[in-house]
Amino acid sequence: MDGVIIVGIKYPLLNMEQLSLDDAIERSYGGADHEWKKYAEYIVHQLCKSRSTFTTDSVWSQLQGCGLVTRDTRALGAIMRYAAQSKWCKNSGEYRKSVRKVCHKRPIAIWHSLLFEHNPSLNT
Repeated sequence: MDGVIIVGIKYPLLNMEQLSLDDAIERSYGGADHEWKKYAEYIVHQLCKSRSTFTTDSVWSQLQGCGLVTRDTRALGAIMRYAAQSKWCKNSGEYRKSVRKVCHKRPIAIWHSLLFEHNPSLNT
């Protein structure tokens, strides 16, 4: 069934799993420090311009020691979603083990940049 009819009006069924995921991402982004989010977005954008592929390990590496902190680090997921929606990058569908100790070598996405332009003349 693709919907429910109430008093002659058909309403689509909601995908509760997707709604829950979207809500969780939105809450984590909302709970993160504003300056931290802006700097994390900047880092992701710079990685997209400078590398053909990257993982969030690269983002965390640059965030570490920057002096900014946030109470909800899950906001990076929302930032990556924003980057993909903005056509900066896309999930490659491939994964690699994280090098961050807090991740316990769990698989993390490899992101493919949509902004990177390889310039061979820069390699001389």
